[in-house]
Amino acid sequence: MNIGKYEILAELGKGGFGVVYKARDLTLDRIVALKVLHAQLTLDERFVQYFEREARSLAKIDHPNVVTIHEIGNYEGQVYIAMRYLANGNLAEKLRREGPLRQNEAFKIFSQICNGLTAGHKRGIVHRDVKPGNILFDDYGQAVVTDFSIAKAVQMSTVVASSGSVGFAGTPSYMPPEMWDDGVVTPAVDQYSLACVLYEMLTRRKLFEGETTSKIMHSHFAPLALPESLPGGLRSILQKALAFNPEDRFSSMEEFRRAVITYARNGSYLAPESQVNLIVEPNPRLIEGLQEKPEKKFAGGSAKPNQSKPLPTSLYWIIGAALAIILPLIFLIRANLSSSVPGAEIDPPTALQTGASTISTEVSASTNAVSIAPTSTNSPTSTPEPTVETYSTRLRKIDGMEQVFVPAGSFTMGSDYEEEREKPQHTVWLDDYWIDTYEVTNAQYAMCVSAGACNAPDYRNSLTQDKYYDNTSFDNYPVLFVSWYDASDYCGWVGGKLPSEAEWEKAARGDQDARMFPWGNNFASNYANLCDRNCTMSWKNSNYDDGYIDTAPVTSFPDGVSQYGAMNMAGNICEWVADWYKADYFYNKQDWSEPIGPTSGSTRVIKGGSWYDDTDILRVSARYGFDPNKSFYDVGFRCVSQP
Repeated sequence: MNIGKYEILAELGKGGFGVVYKARDLTLDRIVALKVLHAQLTLDERFVQYFEREARSLAKIDHPNVVTIHEIGNYEGQVYIAMRYLANGNLAEKLRREGPLRQNEAFKIFSQICNGLTAGHKRGIVHRDVKPGNILFDDYGQAVVTDFSIAKAVQMSTVVASSGSVGFAGTPSYMPPEMWDDGVVTPAVDQYSLACVLYEMLTRRKLFEGETTSKIMHSHFAPLALPESLPGGLRSILQKALAFNPEDRFSSMEEFRRAVITYARNGSYLAPESQVNLIVEPNPRLIEGLQEKPEKKFAGGSAKPNQSKPLPTSLYWIIGAALAIILPLIFLIRANLSSSVPGAEIDPPTALQTGASTISTEVSASTNAVSIAPTSTNSPTSTPEPTVETYSTRLRKIDGMEQVFVPAGSFTMGSDYEEEREKPQHTVWLDDYWIDTYEVTNAQYAMCVSAGACNAPDYRNSLTQDKYYDNTSFDNYPVLFVSWYDASDYCGWVGGKLPSEAEWEKAARGDQDARMFPWGNNFASNYANLCDRNCTMSWKNSNYDDGYIDTAPVTSFPDGVSQYGAMNMAGNICEWVADWYKADYFYNKQDWSEPIGPTSGSTRVIKGGSWYDDTDILRVSARYGFDPNKSFYDVGFRCVSQP
């Protein structure tokens, strides 16, 4: 059987609005999902016109979590939509097959649904029928939202109104009170329905059930009763999203998503005004390992204004602060140097002796020559040394950091398919510069502390290691718990600065294309350190195994090297950059030659993602704003210098 140019291969399912077929597009020779609307709906010309208009609007949404519309057509009175074919079924089938989902999986799917619905809301399209059956999965297991606005189109049909033969404009178990009561429909209806879906993912039970449609309706109007077995923080979030009055719900789908992600990361629900994009405050169990921090000073002795940080109170670490600071060991430095850049000053090669887990090196510093003893890398796996013969490199004497050269030219910055804060994609021109090959390590940062130019990190442990900083086993690991001001001080000490957001992104992405990650668009666990099966967080991705629980040595993951030779620019730790953060900065900026960000703000830009994050946050275009006065257990930095 054919419908126009589509050869029908199999029936995939029937619903209140139509029949979905697996079909072949004979013109383009591709498999599609063909939704053919019920004949009685197509009798209403007003409905057909509205439906086609909505479908055209939806077809303009280019988002990985929204089903792609290939064509809208009418063949001999049969109105159809040809869509991307997704072979991995829907969420309803998944729940029937697997039962309740693990929290990390449920939250991941929830976040992807939020992103898809937000993409529709930004175009003024409310879904109106969010339910497990309308959440499909692609070949990579990503959730994809389908059937936007079909419910509204059906509701407008005079044929449905007169016959009642097709059913509700929505699905009773997921319809908020205002849809039953003919109230004003806003994006808040999708939030309410998605809260029902989230509950169902976690319990495999519908939140609103009944033997008849009337009984289901009454359950939506009755006082909300969530089971006490739900954790308190999660119950508070669901109560807000399921509020009877739409104005009492979250202000947007994105705010709803952030609340759930914050709960997943912190185990508690923070009020919206307390939430900052993906900022992770120190875990309460880390408070036992604090060191009181002296007031931050200029070289001349005066305190820097507006940079005070809360002082920890643990007596153990107050006493520990009195101990002498032992000069840490310097991390592994590669001896192979190359520089083909005219005029570049190259420091003398470093003497290097390598073994399975030890190194010995001597670095000429600006003040003293430091001899380095053998140091264990404490790596759970053998990490091959990166091969960088094609990169122009030089060493920085003062801390032994290798830098790679980034030549002058233009590159593509931002993204047109993800968060609004990454849009619009634009072309940026930068003069040439040098950027640190690696993140600054514990050993290197300790040299700055010893020189009196930097404050010690706020905490001396990582999330899983009680002794991380000032521990020779972790000398070659990235320094943590340094504020933006601490990072800026270090870069000034070595004669450089923090990279601008544009400098960081060019070093990560290169100038060849608009790739998603430093190495390209595909992800594998040998490319970066992320929250995988070794990660202790509930949202970990068990499909990957990078070999580390949290941070890894800075020389790890050579397969993830960028075009210019920079390492770990996706994963391991997030990184401070110089710019103030403003979500819509790309929309308002005009001159894209050597951009330095907004002139003021309350948060600074963070780039790169970390061991704590999923692949979405590891993208080179991802950007978030963090409080520059605070420090975090997955944030560090690297520096840039001029030729």
